[in-house]
Amino acid sequence: MIKPNDKGTTFLYDSKRAKKNELIFDVMGELDELSSRIGMLCSLLSSYEEQVSILRRIQCVIQDIITDVKMDNKDARLVKNENVEEIEEAIDILEKTNPKITRSILHGVTMADSQVHICRTQTRKAERYVWKLHNSTGLITIFSNNTESVLPLSTIRIDINITTYLNRLSDFFSVLSKWICFYTQNV
Repeated sequence: MIKPNDKGTTFLYDSKRAKKNELIFDVMGELDELSSRIGMLCSLLSSYEEQVSILRRIQCVIQDIITDVKMDNKDARLVKNENVEEIEEAIDILEKTNPKITRSILHGVTMADSQVHICRTQTRKAERYVWKLHNSTGLITIFSNNTESVLPLSTIRIDINITTYLNRLSDFFSVLSKWICFYTQNV
């Protein structure tokens, strides 16, 4: 039996469907990939409970961002200012712990350091896609109950907490990479 997903459409929200090659799904895909990469980092840092704990909370926020992006009801925001504050606090804690660096550290000192830089660059990529969606003026064709309608992408507004969080998240990964290089052994 051929299903709608087999025909190149997938769910957006409220049982509405859109073509899989729409920008909104690119955004959700980049964020999903980021969460997967963070999961790999968690497995590499499994003996560092504090860092894994914050990484797991970050994954939860990323899932909330995905939900916020695809929600039709923009009044029920999941990503809050507290999420931004938490990531800023984590940056501050790591920065106080990290030694002063006077030269660049090449990526790839350890597997974990390499993975954290992959997370950092994936965060930047996801952030660019989020901004692209936020500033888009295109249209998405929506399929619902055997009817088609058009959704202007200009109606999809990304909350400032999402863009701020993603920007701070890449900073977090930068300081985490320094911490990994100086305080872990061959991880």
